Amino acid sequence: MSSFYKKWVPYNPVYRAFHYRATRTWSSLRRYSKSCRIFDLHSQYEWSIYNFDNNVKFIESKNKRFVGSGTGTETLNAYRCIDLPNGTRLFEKIYRTEGRDYNSMRNLYTFGYPILRDKIRIPKLIHISEGEKLSLAYFEYIEYERPATIELYNQISCIASILHRYGKNLVELNTDFTTDPKYLEARNRFQSVALRYGFSFSKSANYISQNEAMLRNSGYQCLAHGDLIGVNLSKTSVVYDWDRCGTYPALYDLSYFISSLKEVGFDEACSMAKEFIEMLDVKIDYEYAINSFRYFWILQLIRRKHSSKEKVKKALIMALEDR
Repeated sequence: MSSFYKKWVPYNPVYRAFHYRATRTWSSLRRYSKSCRIFDLHSQYEWSIYNFDNNVKFIESKNKRFVGSGTGTETLNAYRCIDLPNGTRLFEKIYRTEGRDYNSMRNLYTFGYPILRDKIRIPKLIHISEGEKLSLAYFEYIEYERPATIELYNQISCIASILHRYGKNLVELNTDFTTDPKYLEARNRFQSVALRYGFSFSKSANYISQNEAMLRNSGYQCLAHGDLIGVNLSKTSVVYDWDRCGTYPALYDLSYFISSLKEVGFDEACSMAKEFIEMLDVKIDYEYAINSFRYFWILQLIRRKHSSKEKVKKALIMALEDR
């Protein structure tokens, strides 16, 4: 963007009127933050944050740049790399203070990080500026290097097994998986797609309610990352973005990851799940674990836009044809 545009836009009356209006609600602030990221407008970005919540304070910096965005609904659509005067580099992320993601992240670093930091490489939480509506979190900045696809399954299996082993007693991280945004999105899409393929709403609703009851009554919950896919795992085994961390039914992380692999069908996915169960060093009911994996794999597969129509139809038939 030209320097003329950067200088002219903030002082234009039409722009200023739009700016005030665009920062009244959380959804409008998220849209505005995305435009600031696209046009590289740091001053306007920070001003909009203060305008929304004047209780937060940005950390003093020497240099800053936008480094991407996320898809979560509880954080702003703009992440930044912050260079401090002493040469330290931090990663900045802004949360809605009352949101589920912020509470999950705080609980992970308060209760889980001291136990997991020697087993899993997790970026350190350096500083938080907590306001009434927004919270600014600053993490250790670790450069992202995308791992090769062939390495992902082994890395994610290793991380998921560690979370199964050490996270079972972290009661402070207890969550209800049915409130997870990605799960709710998957459940709603499952029902709408099932209707499109000729299955009744009552069939899909019964399938979901029966599986949720089975998973709640199993008595087995494990710690899970909640969003364990390639973009949140570095080649150097750094695991990013713990905003959805909490207790989930068995094999949740594994099913979430495998459903993202376009080339993997149901039979191969179940074989991968069986291998994972065999390598676990914790006691777990085999039938329950496989049913848990199958349920989440089907829902997440249908949620993902890249899934082929043939693959989606097969998944629906497996889930609903005998009901």
